[in-house]
Amino acid sequence: MAVSVAAVVALSSCSLLQVAPSPGGSPTPAVTEVLDPSIPSSSPSATAATAAPEPTVTPTASPTRTPAPVPSGKKTVTPFITGALWDQSSGILDVEAYVPGLVEMDGTCTATATRAGHTATATATAAPGANDTECNPIDLTADQLSRGTWTITVSYVSKRSAGVSAARTVTVTK
Repeated sequence: MAVSVAAVVALSSCSLLQVAPSPGGSPTPAVTEVLDPSIPSSSPSATAATAAPEPTVTPTASPTRTPAPVPSGKKTVTPFITGALWDQSSGILDVEAYVPGLVEMDGTCTATATRAGHTATATATAAPGANDTECNPIDLTADQLSRGTWTITVSYVSKRSAGVSAARTVTVTK
């Protein structure tokens, strides 16, 4: 849509070139007056009265994820969930995640599962990796979860950093 509006604006501000035959028979360009409806005119013109109205752009709302507030003075980070798998035989929802580009030794990862107003959480100590901080594994047990689709997020908190991942869903079958 923005490209269309830009094209209309660009085209509406261009001058028109009218080619008229010259006395020698070859065409000679002659400039004619072009009225741009966005520029005020000092005298009324029939062309201005018949000019097409400029298109209007109406912004549309796009869904955005509202991040959880980060405690004051901490660097904002975004954990990434690499897996959220329900293992029916063991009755464990295994959540794995990491914090890219951050190597810390004092962090804590918390997996939060929500469904129909119910919340279950489990926490694990984070471990520094070569280029990231690992949150593996964080296990939620069958006694914490009911059958159905759960929304999972992982939060990370340390002395210097904090943040929450994007949500993922997993289906628990019992």
